[in-house]
Amino acid sequence: VVVFGLSDWLPVLDVAGDFSRIITTGIAPAMQLLLGAAVLALWRASRFRNVLHIWLGVVLVALLCEITLVMVAGSQLMLGWYAGRIGWFIGLSVMTLVYMKELKDAYLNTLATTKQLAISNAKLDSDVRERSLYAENLMQADERKDQFLAMLAHELRNPLAPISAAAELLSLGDLSQEMLYKTSSIITRQINHMTSLVDDLLDVSRVNKGMIELNRTQVDMKQVIADAHEQARPLIDALQHRISVQLTSEAAWVTGDHKRLVQVTANLLNNSAKYTLKNGNISVRLDATETHIEMIISDDGI
Repeated sequence: VVVFGLSDWLPVLDVAGDFSRIITTGIAPAMQLLLGAAVLALWRASRFRNVLHIWLGVVLVALLCEITLVMVAGSQLMLGWYAGRIGWFIGLSVMTLVYMKELKDAYLNTLATTKQLAISNAKLDSDVRERSLYAENLMQADERKDQFLAMLAHELRNPLAPISAAAELLSLGDLSQEMLYKTSSIITRQINHMTSLVDDLLDVSRVNKGMIELNRTQVDMKQVIADAHEQARPLIDALQHRISVQLTSEAAWVTGDHKRLVQVTANLLNNSAKYTLKNGNISVRLDATETHIEMIISDDGI
């Protein structure tokens, strides 16, 4: 204040050691009024539920008491002055300690909250990964199911051709007993084949997994070719293809699934018929050795 030349603006309080002007000028009463208002405002705001607010209230009350002592003592300022200084020192020291403790508690709470958030985030990441894996598995299962159903739909069409051809023969009437027996046998075999395929379709667990189960038995490959030829023959005849079937005179037994082997062979024959121009040639040859069986299907198509 002295440096900036503002000392002349301050009121004169000390006159020959008499500080009574602190009262007569209204400074002390105004400070008491302000301190009282501050204490009241602090009380209304927090009801002194916080330790820091309690000590702030203590400091304000100590300052209020200091000014009261000054007003009562008049020129005997020294008693109030020392009491006020001691109160301020104690109050500020306690406030500093309390504030440091609250800072420490806040820091520890922040650490605990951060740790809990890290645990929660890790669990959330784990849940997200688990859900993503679950969704991916669902998509794969759905894709397998679609492929499985598409394959079965394709395979169900093969037995329909010989059944349809046999039904047309029956509708003509006047068939010999041998022809009637042969036609009914075709229908029976193909219906049994279709029934087996429908059983696959009704097996929900297998559909969801997209899995084909193999029923491994001793299978005669000559019979496999005969059954596949029976399925593909209507298409071959419709396109006027010539088919040559050459079977080995040796035994042609394999360990496999008869139904699946018929499906494979019939598909090959249907493809040969479908992608060969009319009046084409299709050849089926079955060779056998002691350890291997070789089936070759060829055509002069694309």
